Amino acid sequence: MSLSRRAFLRRAGGAALALPLLQLPRFARAGTGEGYPTRLIIFYQPNGTKMELWRPPAGATETQFTLGPL
Repeated sequence: MSLSRRAFLRRAGGAALALPLLQLPRFARAGTGEGYPTRLIIFYQPNGTKMELWRPPAGATETQFTLGPL
C-alpha cells in the first residue's frame, strides 16, 4: 500500500489535532481504572412540602395569563 505525501500530511495533521483531546480529564481517567466520582443531590425544603402543590395540575402551563397591549 503506497501512501501519498498529501494523505500522509492529512493523517499526521489529524493526529496532531487529536492529541490535546487525549489529555482531557475524561480520557486521562480512563487509563487509570478510576470511575466517575459519586455525586449526591439533596433537596431541602424547610417546613416540609405540601404534596398537593408539589406538581402542577393537569393541563397547567407556565403562561396561563393574557398579555395586554404595551
